[in-house]
Amino acid sequence: WGPDYIQFYNSDFAPILGAIKHPRALGRPANQTWVEMWDMLKPLFLQVMSTGEPVYAQDQSFHPYRNGYVYETYFTFCYSAIRDDAGNINGIFC
Repeated sequence: WGPDYIQFYNSDFAPILGAIKHPRALGRPANQTWVEMWDMLKPLFLQVMSTGEPVYAQDQSFHPYRNGYVYETYFTFCYSAIRDDAGNINGIFC
């Protein structure tokens, strides 16, 4: 949410973060949580925030650090713009 990409998530997302990052990631900027993947995530976030167009990826390879070591993972996901009543983009929905 916002220019710092503050994270809000539900309990189903917690296992993706792992025991070391959850619950500390809640309410924190995404770049602090995903340091090891920020080079891949930042351009996707910037694209959604600047264009409003969704980003979709299928079987995208990521290597998150969670539960004490780096995992090889594959995710299918979509990032979509969250707009306010005036149409401004204020956040991203994953």
